[in-house]
Amino acid sequence: FLASCGSDDPVAPVTTNHAPATPAIDIASAPAHQATGVALDAQLHWICSDPDGDPLTYTVLFGTASNTVIVAQDQGDIGYTPAGLEYFTTYYWQVLASDDGGLATNSPTWSFTTEAEVVETISTPAAPTGSTAGEVDVNMSFSTSGAVSSEGHVVQYQFDWGEGSVSPWGDGANVSHSFSATGTYDVIAKARCLDHPGVESDWSAPTAVVIAPPAEQINGPNFAAQPLDGGIGYQLEFYLYGGSSSLGHTIEFQIDWADGTYSDWGPIDGTHYIRSHAWTVAGTYQIAARARCIEHPEYVSDWTAGQPLEISEFESVSAPNLSLNGEHTYNVGFSMFDIFAMASLSNIGHDVEYQFDVNGTLAEWVPSHLYTLPTDVPIDYYIKAHARCVEHTDVVSDWSTTTVIHIVAE
Repeated sequence: FLASCGSDDPVAPVTTNHAPATPAIDIASAPAHQATGVALDAQLHWICSDPDGDPLTYTVLFGTASNTVIVAQDQGDIGYTPAGLEYFTTYYWQVLASDDGGLATNSPTWSFTTEAEVVETISTPAAPTGSTAGEVDVNMSFSTSGAVSSEGHVVQYQFDWGEGSVSPWGDGANVSHSFSATGTYDVIAKARCLDHPGVESDWSAPTAVVIAPPAEQINGPNFAAQPLDGGIGYQLEFYLYGGSSSLGHTIEFQIDWADGTYSDWGPIDGTHYIRSHAWTVAGTYQIAARARCIEHPEYVSDWTAGQPLEISEFESVSAPNLSLNGEHTYNVGFSMFDIFAMASLSNIGHDVEYQFDVNGTLAEWVPSHLYTLPTDVPIDYYIKAHARCVEHTDVVSDWSTTTVIHIVAE
């Protein structure tokens, strides 16, 4: 082995660090220098390298009127997104690239100008069309159209109903609304941009809508103890009760005799409206009735369902109705009370008499249609009645329905 040490011996090489390359704009994803019309959400990107392959960090300066300030420092990313950009403003920016050896290189100062603010306008829609008269709490339909965005954007519409409420935003077609009180309301509409909801039109011209009270509803009457058959030329009586007006007005009644004639209109007298009629042709008739408001005769109920009536040339007696139907319970000692049999008729106008069947025991035939029930002891009464012609006792009606009376101990 040979070793030596002297001033003329070779010296180990010294490594030299080089500054980073000058940063350049990455125009594929950042505004070019002096670009105009740049969007407010623009992002800044650059490219840079180091001849020695050293890792680089970046300082970003950004501002207006060439008065830039540091907005990011010692970042490894090659991009920066500025915040709060304003319309039609020129911004300046610069990037300082630094290696880990302490050398740095500045980029040129670049600039770009943002887009001008577009002032969108929405034209005023047409006055609402549709219903101009209605009733309280009844849905009505309204439409409007004609508003246009200056930027060609889609528009939406809203209605002000003139009574303190507005509709949701929508397409403006067939929007329904009901008013809760009578009066005249000015309905108006406006439009807005769907993309920029803060851009709205003026309100349209008004459409006056008149709201009236709800229409009066008339409920029809009921028949009471209506005869089921009769004879030609004999006057039969019909009783009506019930019926009502939705506004509480007084009502009157009319009967259709089903032979082409009608009773006169008239109110209830006491508890019933009573009218009689005689038929001249034998047959089956469907008797009906209706009601109307006396104050507003144009408001009329529907006809009731037809009540069948058989008119014949031969004598018959119709079955009676009992004043109490169904099943009833009373305490022992309840005041004495009467059961009535009624509405039996001879179809040729003869007098009739009645007979009661109480618990299987037949009472005497009597002209009176009253039967008194004692209530001094507990007992169950099963009561029915039928009728017959006084002159022709073989002409007997059917039995009535059975009424049950329970007298019970307290």
